[in-house]
Amino acid sequence: MERSLALLLCLALFTPLAEAQTTSKRQEKLEQYRRLLGAYDCRDRMVGVQGLLDEVPPKELFDTAWECAEAEYADSDTRSAAREAVRKLVSRRDTVMVPTILATLRDLGGRDGSDLISGVSSIEPPVKEAVPVLAGLLDARNDATRRAAARGLGRMKAASLPAVPKLADCLAYEKDNETRVAAAEALGEIGPTGAKASVPALAKAAKEDRWPKVRSTALTALGELGPAAKDAIPVLREALKDPDGWISLAARNALFRVEPGKAQEVADVADAARPVQKGLLFDDLGPMQSVLSAKVPEVFELAVYPEFAMATTACRDASSGRCTFTYKGGAVTGPDEGSGDCEKKIALAKVDFSVVPGLVKQAPGLLGKPDGKVDMVNLTPGVFCKSHGWNVSVKDAGMVLFKINGKVDKTIKY
Repeated sequence: MERSLALLLCLALFTPLAEAQTTSKRQEKLEQYRRLLGAYDCRDRMVGVQGLLDEVPPKELFDTAWECAEAEYADSDTRSAAREAVRKLVSRRDTVMVPTILATLRDLGGRDGSDLISGVSSIEPPVKEAVPVLAGLLDARNDATRRAAARGLGRMKAASLPAVPKLADCLAYEKDNETRVAAAEALGEIGPTGAKASVPALAKAAKEDRWPKVRSTALTALGELGPAAKDAIPVLREALKDPDGWISLAARNALFRVEPGKAQEVADVADAARPVQKGLLFDDLGPMQSVLSAKVPEVFELAVYPEFAMATTACRDASSGRCTFTYKGGAVTGPDEGSGDCEKKIALAKVDFSVVPGLVKQAPGLLGKPDGKVDMVNLTPGVFCKSHGWNVSVKDAGMVLFKINGKVDKTIKY
């Protein structure tokens, strides 16, 4: 009994002492991290930032992380760690950070400010002081910053109403395709309160922009404005007849919202405008092979749809490093901005397109849906880019992977 009491007494005395020692060691470690923030070398400074990331307010670490993210004397791993730290710090949506973030964005120069923009534009309720700053960044030198600024303004919805004229100018004059897409999306997200300035800009883009994705996005944005976009009805009606299926579909969906009382009439016009197919591209690939191969001898990927084909190739002028050429009606158009993951190129002149009609007829049955409709045939370097072959997609059924000679490789049912 006496021994038990003695043991309990020892534990009672030892526990607070142990806790005090643990606390003391932790405080000592934090002080070491704080001292590292003042080091000359960014590698040491980032050790301090990472050690304090979950221990102190973001404002105490931001300046160090931001400086090291682009420090010329820092190695790539250190800069990468600093950029990740910046993302974590601003993603906390801490309103205390707002003045620091806005001051940094005002003095951004040519740096990529997309992470900062994403952070400040995601704060709820929206930070109205950020609107003029983001609007000014629509003129930034950095492409990623301009795109992020447009998306950030859209994310803040009605709070970004003062930026509508600036977004309209961006949609009209911006050279980067994706930034114009982001500007169109933002005008739709801001809503009908900005319709006076946004409708003319969206209608013009929907009718005249050189990139189809901008046109379809502008049409969708007009739909988001609802009846407030009634002045754009002639443009929307005309777009119903566009040969590009994505554009005509966007116009149809937009008109359902802009003219809600005429849904059936819109559907009838859209159906009547749909071109009657005299045959499928799958059935006659000879012209495509000769014309596309002449202009684009090597591609990373080729997607053949019933009515048109698209080839992704290397392109120095595009920000992504890839361009897309489209084959339709015997002609090749492009290049437009494109993307692709694989590095292995395919020489189109060496590809045997004669096997494709057989693949199209065979694929639905292999997936257990003999009456299924083939909506795409894809020539790609293959799964994980190891080898190239044909992938045939059947709507609502799955995909059949064929080898380059047309032999079945694998079936994937949905």
